[in-house]
Amino acid sequence: MKKSNFMLVGNELWGFGQNCSGQLGLGDTENRKVPTLIMKDSEIRDVFVGYKYSIILKNNGELLVFGLNSQLGLGVTDNKNIPTLLMKDLEIKQISCGGFHTMILKNNGEVIVFGDNSLGQLGLGDFVARNTPTILMKDSTIKSVFCGGGHSMILKNNGELLVFGYNEYGQLGLGDYKMRNTPTILMQDFTIKSVFCGWGCN
Repeated sequence: MKKSNFMLVGNELWGFGQNCSGQLGLGDTENRKVPTLIMKDSEIRDVFVGYKYSIILKNNGELLVFGLNSQLGLGVTDNKNIPTLLMKDLEIKQISCGGFHTMILKNNGEVIVFGDNSLGQLGLGDFVARNTPTILMKDSTIKSVFCGGGHSMILKNNGELLVFGYNEYGQLGLGDYKMRNTPTILMQDFTIKSVFCGWGCN
């Protein structure tokens, strides 16, 4: 489902593939069939790709977003075809992009979410989209966050695994097909090392 690609080569960021919403950050909406230089910046720490949107995290805490607007968190209605500053926070520990939603984990355990929420994938107790970053919870024991196509997971240091969002195919693992719009305990297992989320499965 994610049709855009990025390569970080030294201090150069290259992109290629689908660009219909400006998700390559090249200032236009033309697809690229060969790797194309987006920017040179030695501060780039990581790049994250959702469905028709992208995020760049820099070492100075700057978070740049671009692509389809509904999941950029900028609070405006137009797409962005160049990297645009969403926030600056040196405490950002991890970012996960799903189909149309994003989760950010900070060093202090604060989880920030934004984007589509029609399936309850933001875990906020409703089905209302958020177009600005919104705090879901703060828990210093949170180890990692994970976004699937329309569902999400949170792993805590004590092995507790929380799930929420889309569940038509049983991808929450809860023994039914009902959506959950709040984090729900799936299991607690100290031996869990990591979690990987897909579109209809985990």
